[in-house]
Amino acid sequence: PQNPYWLWLTDNREQLTKESGSGGKGAVGKLAGQKCKGMSDVAKETKAADLSKEHAQKMADFVSAGAIKGKRRAEKAEAKQAKGSGSKKSKKEARSASGQPQRAPSGYILYFSENREVFEKEAGSKSP
Repeated sequence: PQNPYWLWLTDNREQLTKESGSGGKGAVGKLAGQKCKGMSDVAKETKAADLSKEHAQKMADFVSAGAIKGKRRAEKAEAKQAKGSGSKKSKKEARSASGQPQRAPSGYILYFSENREVFEKEAGSKSP
């Protein structure tokens, strides 16, 4: 469930929009922040606590019906791991073993490889 501020904002958005005189997110958000700071913690937490209890009850019913909590998340993580398993090196090796042609070198790479010796002489060393 949402936190107390967002629950309060959802319930009072129309009133805040009228008070701010603008429907803009910034104006409404600023006014909402000021009003929410002035409210007591009890008023903020009441609805959130009720929704939290309701959520806990629904989750208990869900699990008692035979469902597994977090099953989708685990399946998604498993699929992601299976898809992208391995390191960068293993992915590179798999690409080269697939027989897929490599991308053509850019103009800069062609120019640099043709003139490498000239650049090395200018720089005074062969180390990169």
